[in-house]
Amino acid sequence: MKWNTPIKINPLPDLINHRDHILSIGSCFAEHMALFFQKRKIRVLSNPSGIVYNPLSIARLLENLMEERMVSREELFFRDGLYHHYQFHGSYSGANADAVAEKMNASLKSASAQLRSSRFMILTLGTSWVYLEKEKGEVVANCHKVPNKQFDKEWLSPAVLHKELLKAFEALQQLRPDIKIIITVSPVRHLRDGAVGNSRSKAALLLTAAYLQHSLPDRVFYFPSYELMMDELRDYRFYGEDMVHPSAIATDYIMRRFAEVAFDGETRDLLKRTEDLLRAVGHRPFNPDTEEHQRFRKMQLETVKELMRDFPALDFGQELEYFGGVE
Repeated sequence: MKWNTPIKINPLPDLINHRDHILSIGSCFAEHMALFFQKRKIRVLSNPSGIVYNPLSIARLLENLMEERMVSREELFFRDGLYHHYQFHGSYSGANADAVAEKMNASLKSASAQLRSSRFMILTLGTSWVYLEKEKGEVVANCHKVPNKQFDKEWLSPAVLHKELLKAFEALQQLRPDIKIIITVSPVRHLRDGAVGNSRSKAALLLTAAYLQHSLPDRVFYFPSYELMMDELRDYRFYGEDMVHPSAIATDYIMRRFAEVAFDGETRDLLKRTEDLLRAVGHRPFNPDTEEHQRFRKMQLETVKELMRDFPALDFGQELEYFGGVE
């Protein structure tokens, strides 16, 4: 008996190798994807301006990275004792304006360099609802708890979203002719927009992804994170306590499905071997001084050294130190 409706996902025509660089931008689910990669030694840079939920802010960020456009102190605004920027997450805010701008620009420079060396970019679209700051009429990536009266909230159609992202993608194609763009729609439910508003929002994002695939069939590919959550994992036990975000188990399942279709054989082997190492790092002995645990550490140290020999381009320094291989 089947307990769900399995989704067939075709492998990407161009598979990711562990030597590749990846730039990941988007909603909080993009952060989860990046963390999965980083733990398994896949070289990814995630969200250089912090979490970005709407496609227009993603398009603007891409344009800034391509043009190497930096933040000026004058773009910041002061509220509640901190300097903020409407296109950056609150994690970049701070009490010193110069330090805030410097931190933002350092992140942009790093991401701009990563974009120029990346063979893959992953975009995780979160919502098609946007907030426009009334004074300038610009879409913001983060409202920073500024009162709602200073913004207009709008739902953007797939046609508008497609037009703005396509413009950014075509410019990126000129800069990086060989880059592949993987689009996914975040499985996180935005219930602050209401159940109907969330459904319409996700529908617009799904159509936008389809239009972009149609416009650039050799450059844009779609991975069904949203569909995996809605169909294969259709049960509240796969959500966190807030009943909005996928649980750790659900996120891990979605990412494993991604690995099946997006990584080449060599990299899937790397993932399997680093998986065993991750479990070993997470092992917490009752008594670390026992002879049995020392044998365990020695065995894991040999595993780390084997990985270092087999994958010399990757950094296993942290694991080497953890198991006592650095003096």
